[in-house]
Amino acid sequence: MRNLRQDIETAVNVRRKRLAAYEIREDFPLLRLNKSVRAYQVIATFQTLPMTQRMEVALAFVSGNGSPGNGHEHLLKQAFHLRMSKRTIDELESMALAPSLLDLDLDEDRYRELQGADIFGALIRHTEENLRKAEIKKCFLARFEKAFAGKILSARRGGKYYELVETVSGWDLMTRLEFGGEPLNQFHCTFRLGHRQMEGRLRFSIGSLLGLGDLRWNGIRRETLAEDAQMAVQLWGGMRHILMEITQNAESNPTRQT
Repeated sequence: MRNLRQDIETAVNVRRKRLAAYEIREDFPLLRLNKSVRAYQVIATFQTLPMTQRMEVALAFVSGNGSPGNGHEHLLKQAFHLRMSKRTIDELESMALAPSLLDLDLDEDRYRELQGADIFGALIRHTEENLRKAEIKKCFLARFEKAFAGKILSARRGGKYYELVETVSGWDLMTRLEFGGEPLNQFHCTFRLGHRQMEGRLRFSIGSLLGLGDLRWNGIRRETLAEDAQMAVQLWGGMRHILMEITQNAESNPTRQT
């Protein structure tokens, strides 16, 4: 007999692989909703690879649910990070015109310095634009209030965290909206999934599902603020759909007894 936590973790692992394959096939529809320099770098690096290796690398990132994985997968991830960290987004986009396989000997960029130009550029834009947390929060919350049937709750004084809580078929899904108020952490959306038969909650984000870590937003602009807020709502809707699908698959496991 399996317990609910085992079933949900199994369902998560299966869904992560499907999501990674879908993102590669469809040109990163969910990943592109993140106004994050990190997300832009990841997409640009994937596009420097031939299509067959894109899929191989994407599946390597989601294998093992956080474990090191096999030696080949580890090399793929190392080589990917090496290519990404030593080129600007513009350089990666130029490289994508003639996609090439990763160098698994890790010699490809040995003499290149680590690149921080894209992050530095984001910091300069934020300084010049001076888009404040209160402006971002007001616009984003207005969009979420239209999309969410329940009440959005402030989770902490100072208005940094807001929570959307809903119960679906015995599952508690909490969405946390974080307004960091910092140039490299303007906004972040995470999810916590719980059940009365399961101890503790499982934490998710689009970055964690894809094995890429948290993708905190740092590309919100005043001129695109309304569009950025709508992208956040779209991302929330997409992640909510994925998580509800995961719970359904976990509950349908024929080996589990309730």
